[in-house]
Amino acid sequence: MQSVSVGPWVFAVGVLALLLGLAAAFSVATFLKRRGHADVEPVLWALLLLALLAARAAWVVRWWPAYRQSPWDMLDVRDGGFGVLAGALALAAATLVWMWRRPSLRRALPISVASGMAAWALVGLVAWQLREASRVPLPDLILRRLDGSPTTLAEFRGKPMVVNLWATWCGPCREEMPMLVRASHGMTDVRFVFVDQGESSGAVRAFLQRERLVPAHVLIDSGSGLSQHYRAPGYPTTLFIDATGRLRDMRVGPLTAASLRVHLRHVVPTSSP
Repeated sequence: MQSVSVGPWVFAVGVLALLLGLAAAFSVATFLKRRGHADVEPVLWALLLLALLAARAAWVVRWWPAYRQSPWDMLDVRDGGFGVLAGALALAAATLVWMWRRPSLRRALPISVASGMAAWALVGLVAWQLREASRVPLPDLILRRLDGSPTTLAEFRGKPMVVNLWATWCGPCREEMPMLVRASHGMTDVRFVFVDQGESSGAVRAFLQRERLVPAHVLIDSGSGLSQHYRAPGYPTTLFIDATGRLRDMRVGPLTAASLRVHLRHVVPTSSP
């Protein structure tokens, strides 16, 4: 479970957990302020920024080989790349420093921070349990190749699969596709399958020719059945399916080279930084 739909909006689980954690921390801080304790809200904002910077820096260092190929991706936080442990340690260390330098904060600050961390961890735990319980098998759904011949995803089983649900009108889909096509040509142990959602083979063929992209496997899902089967909340959605045909991970939103390698670990255990 990588995302949650709330009305017309789609939130990554990590973002939703962060928002709920912030809500908990600031609610507790406001409550304690009304009870006569110090106002720690400005400090909480500073701690948040510090923790996010530390988490992002740790992530980039860990996956530097992938970011080195495209340095600007370091600034693209849409890939979800944050080192949770580094962020948590930075938050804890900074909280202790602030408490040491400002004794008036020694009650309200740790309680507010702990409340936020507890809410954040609870959302993450629930999301993990839901993801573990939703190992969706391959659907018995007829898809079409660009030449019109029928096929199913089951025909690609036997190797791990990266199944990209996309459309030519989708800007983020067009943005990530060149990287995914390059990756597909360089990874012989993984099958990359690009499944267009709801368009004609002619429109897809024209797009690929115009963009000079040559994916090995392009399929047409005219009824968007895969989106319904896997409950994809938007495009692009990328499915990471193991060699037995079981969904192991899902990414909603564009991938970078680094985040692709991270998600591949769920289906290719030898994938590493």
